[in-house]
Amino acid sequence: MNGPRQKAFLKAGLWTLLTSFFGLLQLWIVMVLSALILRSSFSLSDAVYQAMREGVVLFLVSAIVVTITIDYYFDKELQFPKWLTGVLFSAVPVIAMVVIAAAYSAVRLADSQSINENAAIRWQIWAFGVTFLYAVEVKYLTYLKHSVK
Repeated sequence: MNGPRQKAFLKAGLWTLLTSFFGLLQLWIVMVLSALILRSSFSLSDAVYQAMREGVVLFLVSAIVVTITIDYYFDKELQFPKWLTGVLFSAVPVIAMVVIAAAYSAVRLADSQSINENAAIRWQIWAFGVTFLYAVEVKYLTYLKHSVK
């Protein structure tokens, strides 16, 4: 990678990591409070599982996708080919919101025996992973376009 590409990639990665960190602040607070209050009975896996059970990750994923989309449409200087704009800023957000709604519904309905709770949690992990990659790629393209001006 050359200078502007490497800098754009690092900025995109940092944006995604910081957004994810602060977006999951509820999880970090619960973990710290649980560790301080429950010391011996605290379980990191239980804290993560409870957050997944409540759909915290899905709300983070939706916030990231919507933020990226709004940033693009408000940035009048940023132009991509029409097909890429359609895919990245129309199709992906719509598909993401449908998947998020389905996954959240599955998490909320997991008490019934027809829904596999582990499958619903796997959907959240998958959605977070795909969103993470999407965010890094779109932010990389955005920062690269702005640095090449």
